[in-house]
Amino acid sequence: MADSKRVNRWLESSETQELLRKLARTIHSDLRRKRIAPPFLDSPDTYPEDVFSVLKSELALFIIEDCSRIQAMVLAADQNLPRYLHHAFVNRCKDLVRSSGLDPLRYYRKRAGEVFRQSASIHTALTGRFLVFSLHPENETMALPSDTELCSIPLPERLSQGLDYTSACRKENLVDLALHFWEKASEVLNGRLIWVDLRDFVTWVACYVPMSAPAMADEQDADHPAGPVSQKPGTRAPAPQLSEIQPLPKSGIEQIQKLAAAFAARLDAKSKAVFYFRFFEDASWEEIARRTGFSSPSGPSYRHAGVLDQLKSFLREWPGLSPEDEDPETIDLFLEAMRSILKESLPES
Repeated sequence: MADSKRVNRWLESSETQELLRKLARTIHSDLRRKRIAPPFLDSPDTYPEDVFSVLKSELALFIIEDCSRIQAMVLAADQNLPRYLHHAFVNRCKDLVRSSGLDPLRYYRKRAGEVFRQSASIHTALTGRFLVFSLHPENETMALPSDTELCSIPLPERLSQGLDYTSACRKENLVDLALHFWEKASEVLNGRLIWVDLRDFVTWVACYVPMSAPAMADEQDADHPAGPVSQKPGTRAPAPQLSEIQPLPKSGIEQIQKLAAAFAARLDAKSKAVFYFRFFEDASWEEIARRTGFSSPSGPSYRHAGVLDQLKSFLREWPGLSPEDEDPETIDLFLEAMRSILKESLPES
């Protein structure tokens, strides 16, 4: 117990935070170079500051969960710790990629959404819970033809030969496919300016490109890192395995509760308390520090940021909870389940 407290104090120090920030950047570079995309990252080649933050949080979690060599090196102030931690964490990422399943169709939809939002030539918006895109800022919302008719739209000539899953994920090809599909869909509707649903776009691409899992990450093209995969919960407390949780229906309350429990199991007791008091009770950092045993407000602030990073990455995998198709009712159910689970985990006062 005393060793655990010393490790936690070490993690909260400013020197360690700077070390983790530097490690996150070098590990990110290594993951990109080796084309490794672990489950907790959405896409290693976009939003680098977000990726650094997630990596920093996962590194801290990795240290906390490793009760043997890493913690021993921490306690001994071993000068080789940064090098060893980098090597061990990259190997863990490789293991996660190799041992987890991949949902290529869901990843393709997420990959396309990310690329479209960053493209200067594509406008995006949310209609209800789904992402739509267009070549113009002002558009009508109209139903497109049936899937059969969508599949009659040919591929652009440049991409009509040899297009596979890997090349279809490349940024320049995704943009070209989107521009072509939008123009052809607009022609079908007599040249109207329309919002195109991302799901219709993916349906169309799937008419020509087999949506099967790509090769292992270290064999892929540099512009197509491996997509996100089903994550496994931590081992601190019994919880449903994510592989046991089916895709969420809009009203799948039981499934949402299982998902909330799976995420809560990734958090230690102090992180649960910090997140509950700040997110659900809007307590001040000073009050949270007092109630959770931190010596200063910066401690719970760091913990809370780390939990938010983990939660953001975690929810990207699930329909109704990911940014591309966020559903307010599903989000509310998930947060209510989280509130109940975290409140029950609080120590009695």
